[in-house]
Amino acid sequence: MEECSVKDPHVVSLIYQLKTDATVSFDDPPPIEDDTDSFHVRLDDGELTVSMKGHFPSVESACDVVEPWLHSWEIYTALEHSGQRQIWFDYDDAEIIDRDPPKRGEPITTQVEAAECFCQAVSMIGYVTRKHYPQPPGHFIATQEVNALWKRFQGYRDGKEPLLSMAYFCLSFVESRLGKQESKRKNAAAALNIERNVLDKVGNLSTRHGDLSTARKIDANATGQPLTEIEERWLECAVLGLIKQFGAYSGNPPHEELTMADLPPLSP
Repeated sequence: MEECSVKDPHVVSLIYQLKTDATVSFDDPPPIEDDTDSFHVRLDDGELTVSMKGHFPSVESACDVVEPWLHSWEIYTALEHSGQRQIWFDYDDAEIIDRDPPKRGEPITTQVEAAECFCQAVSMIGYVTRKHYPQPPGHFIATQEVNALWKRFQGYRDGKEPLLSMAYFCLSFVESRLGKQESKRKNAAAALNIERNVLDKVGNLSTRHGDLSTARKIDANATGQPLTEIEERWLECAVLGLIKQFGAYSGNPPHEELTMADLPPLSP
């Protein structure tokens, strides 16, 4: 990307191209817009225009503010669709002006300034065509801790970790961050606005179930029985909901409660 070698460069906007997995497409969706404290975004015809509100003297400085938000959008969308990443954004161009333009007769030179948006696709199963773009992340923030939970879920999906150990890690992680030792699950449920029964069920399934090849641990309370397909699906959805609630908590707004009724039924 070429940028004028100017006295006082100012990034007006960044342009990104919306990318999707080969199994996802959008059929003439209407444009969507959103605002943050630092920029305004408009997604139209597969092109995302990010209009900066403050002063950013370089593409890199603008990307440093924009890209974490874009990453949150990507993760939030994946959490809304069974943990499959469907979208990502590729940096394309930038509009840059000189707040102190050269006087007549002064030479103007150019320099190359590279900027990249590091986003990767994850394959989906099945093909879908959507009429609307995914909604922006709102108050969901993919913090370092949220990303840690997300990577553990991806590791499970990639066959690198059993479901039970992944689910227990996510549960124990948020409990350790949000609750005191004597009432950590109760406090975590209240902080994340999750029905206590949801966390109890995650704890029960991830601790007591599983055979010799899948169990997180074997003790007197272990059943030695593998999860049923219905229980596996429920636990996956519960962990995705847990990560989503934790990301909303990181944004520190009020957010809707996650209840047992929001998850798949545990009986046929």
